[in-house]
Amino acid sequence: MASVLTNFVNSFTNRL
Repeated sequence: MASVLTNFVNSFTNRL
């Protein structure tokens, strides 16, 4: 489920 982790990180980075 690496995609879910990547999606979470990407969303978090987008908030920055």
